Amino acid sequence: MSKTKKSQPKSAKRTAVSAKRAAPKKSAKAKPTKAKRTIKLSQAEVIKHLQAEVARLSAAQEAVSRAPKALQRVGRVEREVEAAPVKVAAKAAPVQVPARKVRGELWVYDEYNQGSIVANGGDLAKLVERARAYVNEANVENALAAGEKNKAWEAYYPEIFENGVPSTSMIYAGNKRDGNHYIYVDKDGKWTQMVMPKGIEMKFFLGTIPKGRLKEEWYLADHRGREITSINDSLLERKAVLFLKVVG
Repeated sequence: MSKTKKSQPKSAKRTAVSAKRAAPKKSAKAKPTKAKRTIKLSQAEVIKHLQAEVARLSAAQEAVSRAPKALQRVGRVEREVEAAPVKVAAKAAPVQVPARKVRGELWVYDEYNQGSIVANGGDLAKLVERARAYVNEANVENALAAGEKNKAWEAYYPEIFENGVPSTSMIYAGNKRDGNHYIYVDKDGKWTQMVMPKGIEMKFFLGTIPKGRLKEEWYLADHRGREITSINDSLLERKAVLFLKVVG
């Protein structure tokens, strides 16, 4: 008699299948997804950006802290530039006198020894400029040809020099009735009149002559071209002379 396999009831089979399906699967190590890797890269970039921003702000703060010193250096350089003397090339410099306010008069004695006041004011430097302008108008700004000007000039202004440079402490004061020529000398801030000493260096300004684009100071010279330096030279006779007078 053959053995027959006992069949399980259908209800038991269904229970076993359900149990098998309900059994939990073994968990495997989760691999990082693409989304997670993207998040990690973004965080690294953010950190790098923050580090760069911190470095930039630190540099800006350091620049701000250095700004006052830089401004001080710029201001110091500007003051030094403003205080630096400006050198201008010139063939002859006009006579300069101290800018101190002193009451003065500009006189002219013509070829007939008739005197008159040309100008007056409280600035001797401006009176000197007026004297130079007067003789320039008389000798240069006229209808005479260039060759005739050297022979037909009319007025001159005596200028005193020291070591070849126009004096800032002496001014010609004219020829007085006693026959002596006088000068004003700046002594301790006061202009004092005195007889002009012998051997004083003088030149006689006649005007400013154009030389191309430049201008040249014109001083009296003889026929050989040598400048006249004596107030008693015969070339000065019967010419109008300008001089200053300090009145207070």
